[in-house]
Amino acid sequence: MVGREKGWRAAAVLLLAAGLWWWRGSGQAAARQDAGIWSPPQFLFETTGRASEPEIIVDNAGTVHVFWAYGNPENEADGTGQSLYYAQQQNGVWSDPTDILVSPGGRVARMPAVALDERGYLHLAWSGGNAIYYSRAYATEAGAPQGWAEPAAFTLYVAAYEPDVVAVGDDVYLLWTEASNGLVFARSADGGRHWTPPRTIFAAPGAQELARWGRLAVDGAGRLHVALSLVRDNDLAAPRADPIYMVYLRSENAGSTWTDPWLIAPEPDYGEVTVITHGANDVHLFWNGRAGTHGRYHRQSPDGGQTWSDVETVVAAGSPLGLGGLTGFPAVVVDARGDLHLVSTSNPQNFYTRWHNGTWSDPVVISDGVRGAGVTGASVNMEMPSLALGQGNQLYAVFHDGQERIWTTGYTLDLPAVPPHPLATVTPMPAATITTAPPPAPTNTPMPTFPRAAPAPLASPYASLLWGLASAGIFLTLALLIARARHIP
Repeated sequence: MVGREKGWRAAAVLLLAAGLWWWRGSGQAAARQDAGIWSPPQFLFETTGRASEPEIIVDNAGTVHVFWAYGNPENEADGTGQSLYYAQQQNGVWSDPTDILVSPGGRVARMPAVALDERGYLHLAWSGGNAIYYSRAYATEAGAPQGWAEPAAFTLYVAAYEPDVVAVGDDVYLLWTEASNGLVFARSADGGRHWTPPRTIFAAPGAQELARWGRLAVDGAGRLHVALSLVRDNDLAAPRADPIYMVYLRSENAGSTWTDPWLIAPEPDYGEVTVITHGANDVHLFWNGRAGTHGRYHRQSPDGGQTWSDVETVVAAGSPLGLGGLTGFPAVVVDARGDLHLVSTSNPQNFYTRWHNGTWSDPVVISDGVRGAGVTGASVNMEMPSLALGQGNQLYAVFHDGQERIWTTGYTLDLPAVPPHPLATVTPMPAATITTAPPPAPTNTPMPTFPRAAPAPLASPYASLLWGLASAGIFLTLALLIARARHIP
């Protein structure tokens, strides 16, 4: 009798444990709910030349602004046929695309980056091949070439590319890569009228090394957060050729001084790291695995970049949508609830996933029906998507198709809408002025210690499967023990 009572007690404990285990799994399944149904992709533009590197942003009036790099098929290769194109959506209707800006002297016009300030000004930076150019326009005038200020040049006569621009209040921050130099920074404290001299905030440690893909974000406390990728010399004793290391640094005085660089991950197999902030202290880093490594990854800081979580796998390498490599920065926005929304590429598809209560939803394809081959089929990819949040609950994504077509799609979040605020009529600002004082000489950047031995891998994408098998094994063992106890006299 005693043996039977013990057996029933053990069975009750086992059932309780099984219930908790099931609840845990079902809770995760609920958290990994369907990420939602996106609208069918809508076609915006096509060419047999080049249409690539799209950027999207939404103003307070609800107007959606899209920019991309265009190359005329007849003379795009020599740079003279390049320009920046633009289209906007108002009340659900898209305007006809139009070219709005060219680089002075007919130079290259690539890699646009855009920011919007609280007053309604759009700040646009792009690469002119051997210069970084900046212009601005009031949002209501963005569709007219004459609405844009005469482009101002930074860093002439040196290879300069991959700019990023951020606007907060009257402050506008500009970041870009210079070959044989490093990551360069400039700031305007008056909405883009005047600028500090450009200064190197992360110097490439060697002539054959490149500090690139710099991205910048500003948190609610005014701290500047920068993430970049350092392509190191092939001659280094690294675990693979063309090693790429990801680095983070921070400024707490508007860019006057910066912290020592911090290595985001020890492995040289990742790149295109981007940074976003939410509120005063939350900072998030997202990055891509290279070809052969794959996957999408995340780390977060709850204290303004002082401490960081372990690496989290957003989309596992080897999963159906985890096959993308360095296909453009993960496009990420954060909503008022603190949820994160990510769009990325797993060629030839673009996908979306959402972070809610610390768990990522299963990714869903948002480019259904688009082949990725463009017009001519010369290139099959949908790389470099861009993502924006407007009206509090509207997600807008844009991507290119074979670098010859531009598409957009959208999704409504389960959040209340924010009513649009019509933009005021303003007097155009004068042309920007670049400070002529020479930039300070670059100083040696304190470098983090880079591993030279084969690194330990990131957390296995099969960890959850192994956990499930282990749990099932424990469950089966306990069941056998109970069955045996019930038959012991």
